[in-house]
Parts: sequence; structure tokens; C-alpha cells
Amino acid sequence: PSCWEARANGYDTIQLTRSFGGFSFELMDCRGADLPSGRSRWEEACPPSHVELRAGVPAKRYAPAFIDDAVVEERLCGCDSSKSYLNCLVPPPSPPGPPLPPLPPPPPPPLPPPPRP
Repeated sequence: PSCWEARANGYDTIQLTRSFGGFSFELMDCRGADLPSGRSRWEEACPPSHVELRAGVPAKRYAPAFIDDAVVEERLCGCDSSKSYLNCLVPPPSPPGPPLPPLPPPPPPPLPPPPRP
């Protein structure tokens, strides 16, 4: 399967449950297939920077198996690259700060002196 086929059919990921000779599970994230680096192979545990990681249960998800106290609100998270597995162990990357306020307008030019009588 290819990411281009998956994207054409409305999917974001491909899950291979028996990859590498049946010894490993592989998740192919296809959301970056159209990026300039879309043909690059990514073999690190943490995803590339265009992927926003989230942990918890999405707010609008029907999950009857969860007891009310067990439901963890969805949150952004970051991946600890020192680990050899995909994780949400660090705070998310900081978003860019708020935009700077606009500069105040320049002061008006000085008034000419009043005419002399």
C-alpha cells in the first residue's frame, strides 16, 4: 500500500500488523505525503515536525468502556526522542508567541507658528 492511495481514499494512516517478517507493528503516517519531504523514509520513533501529537480521548468520542474517572481529556504532547518508541512524555513544542501589537501611529507634524500681527 502507498500513502498516496490511502490519501486518495480519505485515510491518514496505514497500519501494518505484520511488517518486518511478522515481528513488528508498523504505523505509516500519510499526512505528510504531499510535503516536499513526502518521499523521505522516516525511521525515528518520534514523528517529523509536521505531525501534532495528542494524548487522551477526544472530547466528542463515544467510549462506553471508560469509567467517568478514567477518561483523560485530550491534550497536546511532545515526543521524547531519547526513547526508541513513539511516546507523549514531554510537553508539546511551544507555539509561536502572540503577535506583537501594531506600532503606534507617528506623532502629527508640529503646527506652524501663529501669524504675527
